[in-house]
Amino acid sequence: MDEEKNTAPVKETEKTADLRTVVVISEMGADLRVAGLGLFERWEKVSHRFTAEVVRIEPRVLIEELKNTAGPVVVAEEASVVDEVALENYFQKEHGYDEVVVLEKEELGPVPALFLGAEAAHAIADAAAGEQTMSVSSCLELMDGIDSIEIKRIIPDRAYWSTVSYKKDADAATWGLLSMLQHRPGGLVAKYINRPVSLRISRHLLETPISPNMVTILDFIIGAVGIYFIFRGGWLNAVIGTGLMQLNSIIDGIDGELARMRLQTSEFGAYLDSVCDEILNAALMIAIGHYLATSRQWEPYLYIGIFTGIMAFAYALVHWHCKWKHGLGFYWWFEAYKPRVEVQRSTSVFTYFKKLFWKESYLFIFFVLAIFDVMQVMLFVGAAGATAVFILLIIHIPVKKARW
Repeated sequence: MDEEKNTAPVKETEKTADLRTVVVISEMGADLRVAGLGLFERWEKVSHRFTAEVVRIEPRVLIEELKNTAGPVVVAEEASVVDEVALENYFQKEHGYDEVVVLEKEELGPVPALFLGAEAAHAIADAAAGEQTMSVSSCLELMDGIDSIEIKRIIPDRAYWSTVSYKKDADAATWGLLSMLQHRPGGLVAKYINRPVSLRISRHLLETPISPNMVTILDFIIGAVGIYFIFRGGWLNAVIGTGLMQLNSIIDGIDGELARMRLQTSEFGAYLDSVCDEILNAALMIAIGHYLATSRQWEPYLYIGIFTGIMAFAYALVHWHCKWKHGLGFYWWFEAYKPRVEVQRSTSVFTYFKKLFWKESYLFIFFVLAIFDVMQVMLFVGAAGATAVFILLIIHIPVKKARW
């Protein structure tokens, strides 16, 4: 049960009908690529998640564009690169028609993009009358002197943006965007062992034809080979097998990193990754049970492994059912109706207990225990977790009759 199971893939959300994105052509850097995408292509892809129309215009016609806009508009410099999570602040439906939204951080300054309500856009266009060209910077300078404009300044907790003019800027922006992925939900193993490796591999793959689904399939093969070694028995095979599973855990982050950076996440890719993970998770527990039953000459280890594997896959089936029926992953009855962000950022004891059963955590622990030949410790812990899942599912479905 890793964090991705309760993190829906980034997908197109309900569009704000009258909100447009206007991208102002930059004199420099327009032909550069950041994280595998051209600069306008990046704005186009992220904007189309929220708005029906994205246009690219010359600076000389921006004043006319603002003057004639009938609804709110996001104005962006083509050469600006902004991380996707920060950009979502611009597309909130509660923004008003006379409002300006500015994202800013002390170390980064204001983001080179603005949300302008229709009335605010008209006021800025009137104030810029007589100017030959306009830019986001010009809008920022003008709006401070217009009393009728309400400015909402947002300081995101974590955000990245920069302006790209040269190849070195594009390389720095690619790494800046990748580094933001370090902060997505996950346990200590993911943040401090797996991601420092996976992010650097992803950095080199972004400009290649390798797709996220190709990485998923390769990762599944590596995991299957690891499980084969564990089934063969013997201490060395167990170490090699769990080592390959740890490699599988690291590579498992790369497909999601490539998809997020290239803005090409999909429901199919998310399900493919999830199905491959859960098949390997169940097979791993059975393989470890078989290995321990053979090496320790105690057959109940095999039954414990089978039970743990079956319950892990049962939880996955419930999760997939919820995704299909509700569009969301599975949440227990006591957290089902809380905002997902609140659940994912929870610091409760239960949350920390769950992190022990996230894929990257237990695979690393299994690798370490295999080296010291004491994998039965984690098998018993896994069995305890499987028992807890079995009891919770009984409470959740027939007793609480909660959403699933």
